[in-house]
Amino acid sequence: MVARVSYLALLSLIAVSFYLPMQLPQGHAVQSALDGLGSNTTCQARDSITNNPLCDAQLLTTTQGHDVVVIVAMCGCGISSIIDSSGLNFTMRISFNSRGSFSDGLFEYYARTASPLRSDNITVVFSANTWRHGIQVLAIHRANTLDIFDSNPTMPAMVSCIGVQLLPCSASIDTSTMDFVVAGTTIADAGPCGVVQGVGGVPGFTTITTNNGYGGWFEIDYTMTTNSHSNIVFNCDDTDPTAILMDAISLRGAMAPARLHQ
Repeated sequence: MVARVSYLALLSLIAVSFYLPMQLPQGHAVQSALDGLGSNTTCQARDSITNNPLCDAQLLTTTQGHDVVVIVAMCGCGISSIIDSSGLNFTMRISFNSRGSFSDGLFEYYARTASPLRSDNITVVFSANTWRHGIQVLAIHRANTLDIFDSNPTMPAMVSCIGVQLLPCSASIDTSTMDFVVAGTTIADAGPCGVVQGVGGVPGFTTITTNNGYGGWFEIDYTMTTNSHSNIVFNCDDTDPTAILMDAISLRGAMAPARLHQ
């Protein structure tokens, strides 16, 4: 009888574990999720008349294999191609053109790696000679490589902003898993989001890059969710945002409870 009760108790614990939302240890997730950031390097493609660069390039080094590499790019044009020195094949996830005062475009591409990268050259070639463009490359470890992006219908979020007179702009998403959240913002010739005495910052987010390139700003920020169901709001104020993109990469082992029964 005791053995039967113990067996039933074990089965109950197993069943409950499948229905509980899965969470990753918060500190470990934050430390290990970001495996590498691209650093700017010289782009070779130049316009034959103006000699302006027709591309942006970054070098990426990672410590882990099986990462998800994400490119967030901005340009008042389109993207012709992505060239990767390690042979990664990038897939486009987002192509969004702002309907604000500037026709800035925001783009997101992603690829999977099989092994660590060393000074991998990632070059984004734009479709036109324009003075407003930029990229940022991120490598995310422990991503769910089967279902890379959180499938919540609120994402990806794409918002057009006015882009003048320091009018604020915001975007938000609802998550269904433990996520690494990325926000990309295009800004007119002004400072970073939340600028105070020349220093920017968005509450709850870490700024990766603010790149003023040829006079326009391009900003990337990220945050980590601390539970599987969160409402994440990104506010860009005290500057002139023209567009915001938000997306979330699902972390490994963080599938929504319903997916566990399929």
